[in-house]
Parts: sequence; C-alpha cells; structure tokens
Amino acid sequence: MTDAIPPRNDDSHYARIASQLLDLRKQRLQFFNRQLFGEHGWELMLALMASPGHTTNAQHASEVLGVSPATALAQARLLVTYELATLSDSPGSWSEIPITLNKQAAAQMRACLDIPQFANPDD
Repeated sequence: MTDAIPPRNDDSHYARIASQLLDLRKQRLQFFNRQLFGEHGWELMLALMASPGHTTNAQHASEVLGVSPATALAQARLLVTYELATLSDSPGSWSEIPITLNKQAAAQMRACLDIPQFANPDD
C-alpha cells in the first residue's frame, strides 16, 4: 500500500486536476464515438492501455471497474462489437478470459491521451 498523500490546503491544485480530467473526457470524443460506451467502457479502455501488452482478464477488469466479472465482460464485448478490443479463449474459468485492446484502438488511445496537460514534465 502506498503512503497517503497529505491533503493540500489550497483547492486550486484539485481544481486543476478536476479540470484536466474533464478536458480528457472531452478529448476522447475527438477519437471515439460518443455513443460507443459509457464510463465503464472508457475505464476499461484506460485499464487495458495501462496493462502490459494492453491485455487484462475479466476478473482484473471487474476489480478496476468496481463491477462484477460478468459486467466487465459485457463491457469488453461492447468494445469487441466496435472493433476496439478482442476476447480470447480462457485458460481456465470465464473470469480469466483475456481482453486485449487492439492496435488501432491503442493508437487512438495514445493520440487521445497525448494532451499537454498530461505531458511528462521531464520530456
């Protein structure tokens, strides 16, 4: 577990972060259809982007999204329908079904996430 970040007395820091998150939500509409998915779909795409090889499984996705594995799998199927992800055969139970962000979707996510607010200050 990581150490808790001490709270700041100045709300401007939190206002800036909230503003950046709202900007990112708007930014994604330039790359993905608004009707495509709701917040769980977006969060699943972020989780896939953050995972090694852009792959996770239904169980891990459910933990990230805070939903059941069945709901996470339903969101993954929606991404598959829109050709953003693939589902592979499970090595065990259905909760282990691999979910992978496809190359085109990963490229779109890179473009979407490549906004100045989130640029690495060390670059």
